[in-house]
Amino acid sequence: MKKLILLILITAFLISLCSCNRDNIENDTVIENNFDYYRDDMPEPFIETQNGGGSLQRARFNVPTFNDLDGGGLDFIDFSYVTPFIDLNDFYSWVNSSEMNNYWSEPVTNLIEYPNMYSFIITFNIPVNDLKEIMEHYTNLALTVNVDHFTLEETNLILSLNEAKIMEYFVSDYSIYHNGRIFTPAWIYYHTLESYKSAGITPAMLEEKLPLYAEFNFTEEATAAFEQKLSEFTGNAVSLR
Repeated sequence: MKKLILLILITAFLISLCSCNRDNIENDTVIENNFDYYRDDMPEPFIETQNGGGSLQRARFNVPTFNDLDGGGLDFIDFSYVTPFIDLNDFYSWVNSSEMNNYWSEPVTNLIEYPNMYSFIITFNIPVNDLKEIMEHYTNLALTVNVDHFTLEETNLILSLNEAKIMEYFVSDYSIYHNGRIFTPAWIYYHTLESYKSAGITPAMLEEKLPLYAEFNFTEEATAAFEQKLSEFTGNAVSLR
């Protein structure tokens, strides 16, 4: 009888131990998966709070890539690219949706989360070979009239659908490309130092961007808060004034 009681107690203890370990593993997983989304309680960076592409400051702060890839709004895709494949109403609904414009308030780190050529192709399952003919036609046409357009090399890169390589090529000067993700000034501004480390961002990466961060017309409160954060992470006194 004593042996049976002892066996029951041991079994109960082992179940309890396994349960605790499982809880810890699950908690660690949740923390690991969401670690990059830890945000600081930072002040509103700008006095002007409008959304959309009306503010160059906001665009440089929030948009991961150069305008070549996204154009900051409806203009990022010539309608000649759109109409052969989808209804314009569907295009407008997508590009104006709250989901696709959330990047103005919530920093994104990949291309699929905001409107650009890559997300357009992926979202609407555009036939790459057909689109290539159209893009190359307009590239050649643009060369004859001396206007900006994708080069043939850029067209091939976009149509390769290699998101990492597209990001690396088109990343904005104001953003950091690292390990298959883009970190905008907005991401850096709003996230914690622990998140920087988790993402693999180094002090040297941020120091390279400091002259560009200094171009932003932050409020006094935002400037002071950002300077303090950057100084702590880089180990050097940072001035954005």
